[in-house]
Amino acid sequence: MHADVVATRSFPSELDSVRAARHFTAGLFGRGSGSAAEDAAIVVTELAANAVLHARSGFTVTVSRSAAAVRIAVRDNRPLARWNHGRPFDVRAGHGLSVVAQLARDWAVERRPGGKVIWAELRTGTAAGEPA
Repeated sequence: MHADVVATRSFPSELDSVRAARHFTAGLFGRGSGSAAEDAAIVVTELAANAVLHARSGFTVTVSRSAAAVRIAVRDNRPLARWNHGRPFDVRAGHGLSVVAQLARDWAVERRPGGKVIWAELRTGTAAGEPA
């Protein structure tokens, strides 16, 4: 996806950071964006919670947009330890990443030096559904 970065913000490894990341992301969407803002808030909440609870790491949220999608990426400082049959995590129905997978048109985990990035792309329906 060729995208323009809308905003980036780093957060410390604290439970309150999950809520702050949700508010940061939701605040990028205009009034009347409805489900697009709600979906983005759910996705960033799940990814931020994973960074704090499982990676035990501070994290950086980057929100980008293209004509067709909004990408929410969360980078943490914990490298991937192993891959499970081509997937880095056990994705169980009703839990974090399965919720992200249901909302996103695509998502992935990418190894980075000193950590990883988990991103999810959400379709944009209207201009009002895109971050400003």
